[in-house]
Amino acid sequence: MNTLLADAGSVFQGIWESFAENISLAENIWAIVFAIVGITISVLARRFTRMIRNNNNVSDNDTVLILFKAVGLGFIFIALMLVVLPYFI
Repeated sequence: MNTLLADAGSVFQGIWESFAENISLAENIWAIVFAIVGITISVLARRFTRMIRNNNNVSDNDTVLILFKAVGLGFIFIALMLVVLPYFI
């Protein structure tokens, strides 16, 4: 029983070390930053549009709202490319 627990501990330690090593790479840090910015812009797009339009009623097909959502999606796409492309290059 002790050997199973010791083996499980070493497996979890190996997983944690691998995770810490991969997350500290520069492209992964940039990907996290781009993803956070993209999600933030996408979530707050309606609020930004309200501030720009000075109007509480913003329709779903407002061009400023669509622009903010597209920019947020672009940031998320860049983050995805930063994570995926090193495996293909």
